[in-house]
Amino acid sequence: MPLSRLTRGSYADNRLHEEYCQYCFKGGSFTKPELTIDEQVEKLAAMAVERKGISREEALNEAKSVLPGLKRWL
Repeated sequence: MPLSRLTRGSYADNRLHEEYCQYCFKGGSFTKPELTIDEQVEKLAAMAVERKGISREEALNEAKSVLPGLKRWL
């Protein structure tokens, strides 16, 4: 997720977070903290297929290459 003023996550006091998008961090906490990285990979892959029109295999490969390196999943 490219971060911009419109896509950044927020703290409880509505300040924008510098590292997380609104889909991962909102109101000062992570959204869907119960999701495992594997579940998040599946979720993001499905979104990529729908929004980007890429194959499921390509979407899974993309998600698997990006998510493990993000701070939330370290």
